[in-house]
Amino acid sequence: MHPDVPPLIREKVSPEGRRHHAQPVRALGFLTETEPSDLDSTLASADIAMEMGPSTVLVTSVERPDPPRGPSR
Repeated sequence: MHPDVPPLIREKVSPEGRRHHAQPVRALGFLTETEPSDLDSTLASADIAMEMGPSTVLVTSVERPDPPRGPSR
């Protein structure tokens, strides 16, 4: 990717959107220049994304360092 593209997306395109669908979490980190690694940091990154302009940020996955144990489905 050309080095001018990420700032263009973050600074020009993202603020003009009404919704962000950040999937996977790495995309949210890219947009907000953060490194979400758990639920709290993912929610903080979503707040930062909303401050950029969109009124809705949809996060469809969260990385969890401690996934729950239980039967697989």
